[in-house]
Amino acid sequence: MRTSLRRLAGVMLATLLLAGCASTSSIVDRFNGPSADTLLQQARQQQGAQAAATRLQAAQILARQGDNAQALRVANELDRQQLDNSKRIEWALLTSRIALDQEDPGSALKATSLLDEIGSAINVDDRNTLRQRRGLAQAMQGDARSAAMTLIRLQQDTDNTALNDTIWQQLSRLDARQLGELAEQGGPLARGWVELAQLRRSRSGDIAGLFNAIQQWQQANASHPAARRLPTDLTQLQSLKGREIHQVAVFLHAAVRFPPLPTHCAKAWKHVPQRRAPKANRCQNSPFTTVPAPIFNHSTARL
Repeated sequence: MRTSLRRLAGVMLATLLLAGCASTSSIVDRFNGPSADTLLQQARQQQGAQAAATRLQAAQILARQGDNAQALRVANELDRQQLDNSKRIEWALLTSRIALDQEDPGSALKATSLLDEIGSAINVDDRNTLRQRRGLAQAMQGDARSAAMTLIRLQQDTDNTALNDTIWQQLSRLDARQLGELAEQGGPLARGWVELAQLRRSRSGDIAGLFNAIQQWQQANASHPAARRLPTDLTQLQSLKGREIHQVAVFLHAAVRFPPLPTHCAKAWKHVPQRRAPKANRCQNSPFTTVPAPIFNHSTARL
């Protein structure tokens, strides 16, 4: 009896091991398709839609392998007009994602132009993904007004509060005239955002007064996404309530040219006691400068 049980157990173990090997083999086989280099060589021998589809497949493989730079080059070089709509959508989603990763807003915007070409043929989720990436690319390109408008319109359709911080960052880069235009053209949601931005600017020297005003704004605009979830910059600013500011660091990119620094120092620092600023670190020729302002170049790293 024991011998029979041993034999049965042995047979079952062998069966399981063979099944495991077969399963492992099938998994390996699934990933043993042609490499990106092989596909690119094939594409050189192909034409039209076949060549474009093969290059798209190669770009997808490169992106999965983490080689986004090469993937973006391949995606940009293929003729997307040769792809059918489903492949063009795949191309746009892939290209916009890796372009933003590579900090190439031009390529991202080129990919999202598919929204204007076949927007109605793109499902809602993919369309909203491309809209968000368009806004991010516009922001990366320095077009804060267009980025704010794109993202606010997306938020109008989705009620996505995760967009709040990016929208706020773009509003912070607009001047009074641009904010006014955004309020006129962007509808009720944009007007709410502009009102909040104007509160921030008009009360920048009085944190306690600012947050009293923000609370009133939240009560009057309870359904607004920013009322339900304040931008992170504002919540962090609230932590300074009741504190004295002794030093401010200025982070600038070496390639960017700004007007003389005192123009920007004045409003931010005029409320801090002048005596606390060592003369050597004050903004030159600014009667409003009140705190030390060491300047750091962040061109070699992200903040």
